[in-house]
Amino acid sequence: MSPGRRRLRNPSVFAEAKGQVEMKMRYQRWRSDMGKALRRVAAVASLAAIIGWIWAPADAQTPEENLRNIFLMLDTDANGSIDVPEFEINKMKIFSWRDTDKDTFLSSTEVRLSREAFAAADGNGDGRLSGLEFIEAEFTEFRTYDADRDGRLSYEEFAVFGRGITSGF
Repeated sequence: MSPGRRRLRNPSVFAEAKGQVEMKMRYQRWRSDMGKALRRVAAVASLAAIIGWIWAPADAQTPEENLRNIFLMLDTDANGSIDVPEFEINKMKIFSWRDTDKDTFLSSTEVRLSREAFAAADGNGDGRLSGLEFIEAEFTEFRTYDADRDGRLSYEEFAVFGRGITSGF
């Protein structure tokens, strides 16, 4: 047998190589998991910002002013309509804007929603909306507002649904 072949059969060499491969695989999994976690945090942060588009403090403004301000906040290119990327990217701004006590949750006093809309969004029934609950709520989904399914929201489309979920609050 050649000396090189003998070295390959040495158990300590195999153990060391196997250990290095396992460490590399663990590191790669860790990086992948961290990337996923960071993307989720970014999504939650974006959602938190968007939450404010529906919920203004009760004494801050009229419901119509609230809807107009939210629309303007989402229409970042100021072209008079909101497309899907603008909507998705900016909805966490609304959440942050509405979170007046900065506890990373929205209470019913921080939002202008009907009791039914708030209860439907409050998945765990704790009386407040987390960023994830906000992001997953029907009223934060683009398709909910896009009545003509053209991929753009006019103020009229946005306001029709917005008036419905804010009534009775």
